[in-house]
Amino acid sequence: MTSRDSGQWSPLPPEFVESHPAATPTQEEAATVDEPAEVVGLGAVCDLHRVSADGRTVSFSVSEFALVKDGRRVVLRGALGFTTAWGSGVPATSPVWSSFTVQSLTQEVLAVVLPDDDDGEDHPWEWLAELARDRGIVVTADDLRGVPYEVELTDRVLALMAPA
Repeated sequence: MTSRDSGQWSPLPPEFVESHPAATPTQEEAATVDEPAEVVGLGAVCDLHRVSADGRTVSFSVSEFALVKDGRRVVLRGALGFTTAWGSGVPATSPVWSSFTVQSLTQEVLAVVLPDDDDGEDHPWEWLAELARDRGIVVTADDLRGVPYEVELTDRVLALMAPA
């Protein structure tokens, strides 16, 4: 059961982007690459943003990055995220995150970063290549199709899911 099945799902609220510094790349993260860089991977990082006092709602921030050969991560886009909650008609006998698994949160993150339309592509490769080029990385959509994609849950997210 995913968190969407267990409650309500909604996109990242605008006030989240304004109030959460991790939702947007830092100046260092958004800086362009000074020299040619080979992309060896792509990924998304999911971090904990906010948990309601009653445990019925939890919000996550998500950013997408390119991993370059020298080990640096270049943020391609930030200000992404999602919120999940027990619905008002659902009795909250436990916190909403009690239904989370690594697999279910990974699927939620992929739902955030993947395109809404079904054009046959599993990722918006051309758009990601454009974002990378805007940051000084010379790469094509075909190059990106050939690299692994990983979803990373931060220690704060993993700690939230750990049994008390």
